[in-house]
Amino acid sequence: MPETSARPIRVLQLIGGCAVGGLEKVALNLVTRLSGDHEFRVVAFDETDGPMAARFAAAGAPVTLLRRRRGVDLLYPFRLARFIRREKIDVVHAHNRTAFFYGGLAAALAGGKPLVFTAHDRTFPQVPSKPVQRFLGRRTRYAVAVSELGRRDLLSVDGFEPERVVIVRNGVDAEELRGRPLRDEARRALGLPEDAEVVGTIARLHPEKNLAMLVRAFAAVLRERPRALLVIAGDGPDRAALDDAARAAGLGPRAVFLGRRDDVGRVLAAMDVFVLTSDREGLPLAVLEAMGAERPVVATDVGAVGEVVRDGENGWLVPAGDERAVAAALSRTLSDPRRAEAMGRRGGEIFRSAYTLERMASGYGRVYKEAMEGVV
Repeated sequence: MPETSARPIRVLQLIGGCAVGGLEKVALNLVTRLSGDHEFRVVAFDETDGPMAARFAAAGAPVTLLRRRRGVDLLYPFRLARFIRREKIDVVHAHNRTAFFYGGLAAALAGGKPLVFTAHDRTFPQVPSKPVQRFLGRRTRYAVAVSELGRRDLLSVDGFEPERVVIVRNGVDAEELRGRPLRDEARRALGLPEDAEVVGTIARLHPEKNLAMLVRAFAAVLRERPRALLVIAGDGPDRAALDDAARAAGLGPRAVFLGRRDDVGRVLAAMDVFVLTSDREGLPLAVLEAMGAERPVVATDVGAVGEVVRDGENGWLVPAGDERAVAAALSRTLSDPRRAEAMGRRGGEIFRSAYTLERMASGYGRVYKEAMEGVV
């Protein structure tokens, strides 16, 4: 081991910004759970004015804005390398492919610091040239996939050597979910009718989540089940458009927008069924949270969702963009509360077996340690 073994491993978390998203939550959870044996520095290359900035600061790792220029900023790796040397970083952890490009080059310029790359999803663009991709691939100690699908992509699409690819599945805070209030208490706290059949989601209000389709699908559910209520928690650029879509669908008070919430356990406790209608995903934390809260899940079969939502076992999988299939699955779940409850319990079992925050943090702790030791 190098001399740095005498002190905590100092890890740079490189992220794009501080919006509330799965990638940012994973980085924050690592800061929170691994501090002590590790010290963290967080750098954002696009912005720091999102809600997650305060959470990083509260966890003892304020976010440094080291802004890149638009397009491919070839000077940025040099600036980032200076930061790495100044802060005595031991391991560079790049989240998604833009961070991989800049963080990988900076790690090499800073004297060959170990590089860990997590591919959360394939939404972000590839490294801009194949020679650079090959160079970074050879320099990467570990490429981390969050799912089996992600591992296959890293091997077949990105061309990483198998011994450099590991799976560390996403995890969420089980303690928070176990401490959730009872359903009726949660509904009273949120101002929701206690006798409603609540269909809910927690998401960034962003086009890729396809929540406009959910609004239309819910309108069909409401025609069959007049006690149904749609609850959407989250904020984002689609908020105004979704308000318009709900009005156009005639949902009126049967659609409730809660805005951004920090009390995820309470919001989930109020639901009868959780729904995800995304067109693209990696391994979404919101689905794991719903499973941890023992809620049945209706979800589009995208990304690695099918690895955690087992059709007919702990929820229902539907094709992306299929409005009728979403409506039918929601109605089926609401019409059979006993089966829905059993599905929720099964989801909780699956969650506890592989997707807790403790498992994820332990996996990354091993990755950082072995990256420092040069084990690949």
